Order: sequence, then C-alpha cells, then structure tokens
Amino acid sequence: MENERENSIDGLIRRFLLKGEEVDMKALREELKGEDRDAVKRRLLRLRKMGLQPDRMKIWREVQDELARRSTRQRVLRYVRYAAVFLLPLLLACILLMRQERNVPALVVEAGRPDTTIVRKVFLLLEGGKRIELSTLAKDSIHGKDGKLLAIDTSGTLICNAEETANAEVSYQTVIVPRGGEYNLVLSDGTRVRLNADSELRFPSPFTGKERMVYLKGEGYFEVQRDSTAPFRVVANDAIVEVLGTKFNISAYPGNDKSFTTLVSGSVKVGAYLGDESVVLKPDEQAILSHGEVQVKKVNAEDYVSWVNGRFYFEKMPLEEILVQLERWYDLQVFWASEELKVYEFTGAVWRDNTIRQTLDMIEKTTDVRFTVSGRTVMVNASL
Repeated sequence: MENERENSIDGLIRRFLLKGEEVDMKALREELKGEDRDAVKRRLLRLRKMGLQPDRMKIWREVQDELARRSTRQRVLRYVRYAAVFLLPLLLACILLMRQERNVPALVVEAGRPDTTIVRKVFLLLEGGKRIELSTLAKDSIHGKDGKLLAIDTSGTLICNAEETANAEVSYQTVIVPRGGEYNLVLSDGTRVRLNADSELRFPSPFTGKERMVYLKGEGYFEVQRDSTAPFRVVANDAIVEVLGTKFNISAYPGNDKSFTTLVSGSVKVGAYLGDESVVLKPDEQAILSHGEVQVKKVNAEDYVSWVNGRFYFEKMPLEEILVQLERWYDLQVFWASEELKVYEFTGAVWRDNTIRQTLDMIEKTTDVRFTVSGRTVMVNASL
C-alpha cells in the first residue's frame, strides 16, 4: 500500500519537488497518462513563469492543491492522460530551477528602485515640533531642547539614548518614513524596530514606569527586548498588541479598516484598544482586527516579514492590494481602466530593489493585465 502511494502521481511529484530524488521514470509516465492535461499544464506553466524565488514547499503546495480537487484516483488519471510528453520536461525544468536557487539570482536587478528618482528622506519629529532630517551617511548626535542626548543617527539607524537619570523628564519623538523608504531604530530599552514605507512610530525617551508604550501608523517589524517587569505595548489604529519579548510584524495603515499582527516567535496578546476582546497568538499565527473583532488564522510568518529581507511576497493576493503596496514603495499613483481588474490574483515573490517596470512585468506574465507606466503614474488595463 505504501509503495503504491509513493509511486502514484502524487507521490512521484512530491519526491521530485521536495526531495530531489531520482524516481522510476516508467512509473511516472504511466501515472501521467490522462485525457485532460490543460489544468495541470496551466498550473505548471504558471509555476515555471513564477520562478522568481523557487521554493520547494511552495511549488509542492500548488501542485497538491490542484490534485486534491479530484476526489478519486480515477479523476486524477483522467485529468493527466496523454500528458507525459509535455509534463516531464516541464517538471524537470521546475526541479532545475529549485536546484539552482542558491547559486543563481532569481532576477537580474538594477540598483535603482523605480524608473524615476525618489528622494528618500526620513525625519525625526521632536516633542517641541522641531523636525530633523535623519542622515544615511553621517553619524550625528541629536539633543533635546534641554541639551540632553536623545539619540545617535548613524548609517540609516536611529539609536536612542539608553541612559536613565533620576527624575528624567519623558519626552516623545516620532520617526516619519515617507513613501519609497525604510528605516531602522533601536529604542532606549534595546528593542529593534524596522519601519516600512509610509509609516510612523511615536515613542518615549526614555521608557519609564511599568509599561513600554509606542504608537504605530503603517507597518513595522519589532524585535522586543524582554523585560518581565514592563510589558511592551504597541497601539496601531484601534488595535493594541502586548508582548514581553518576541518578534512580530504589525500592518495597520490609516484608511484600512483592518490591522494585521503576525507572530514570528514568542507570544503576543492582540485586542481592540477600546474593547475587551483579545487573543493570544502562537508563532505562525496572524490576528486580523476589524471593527473591534479579532480573527486568528494560521500563516507562514516569514511570508509576512519578507519585506524586511528586501522582498515583496504575494499569496493569491488581489491586484488592488498589491498595487497599494507598490504605491507606497515606489511612490506611485495608480489608475484602473476597470474595477473588475482589481480582483485578479497574483502569487509570487519579487525583489524590492527591482525597478517598477521589472516588478510589473513579472505580474503581467501570470495575469491578464497590462501596465502602462508614465513617470510615477501607472495605468492598469486588461490584456488585449
């Protein structure tokens, strides 16, 4: 029984894609006999075109989902009959892509981001209203109005002063990251934060009392320094996230009626800022807060923090949501020829260092849309 399962189309493709094993080619040919190969062909062609960052588990899940739709083995066989001649080279091409993934870059990228130049300035807003442009090259000390050292700005990272003095007066600062930028900061307790494009973080300096509270607009990735005597809390839109020490991501852009908290490691509690409902997340879980209600779903957390590592990751995401992200990163304005185009879906991983044209070209390959780019304006049209 076990041998039959391993030699089925299900088992053979699994061994190809996940384990890279040599398998019985004759058995594979027999299993690939079928009447209708169109659906499998479309799926594997799509996977091949998506060879942006080949992922064995990802490809296997795509194939598994397609096969699982057939309730019996007979349907699977009909589904792929007479497909061996076409599918074998395609399967081998997918395997080759995966075996080369650590040696060959997925895309040839250019140093610049969009086709037009974006001036990426990040600002620190002090409590008294003073606005300071944060440098990316120099090492500068930043002092408050009382002369006290607040932070050091060095190579794209703001390091807040960790020294606490008796009866220190707490002041609030805000780091403002515009469209097209990212920024790192280390808070006075040692917590590290990476802010995504079009985001703000308001925080005290220094932390005092029995809690560490910060306020987020947009998206941020947090690595919280553990302190059991002072829980760390993030207020984002109408959500509040409480942690002791962990790694997690929050996406809560103004104008979006949902906020998303994704846990990488540790444990966090997510609830409504002005409500009683809350949930405790485990790693690889995501809390979605909307109108005071919290829902939890299982996710691959690494997909949701891929932006920290310089990638966009889209999992069956509607084009409207994708273009919102691209608007922030490339500082674009997007116009739609038809509302129907907004629901088209795309799955793939794209380097954030690509030009906007490179990124849109990859989306065009697997969706029935075409993009016209003029400066920072993008028009979305249906394919002819």
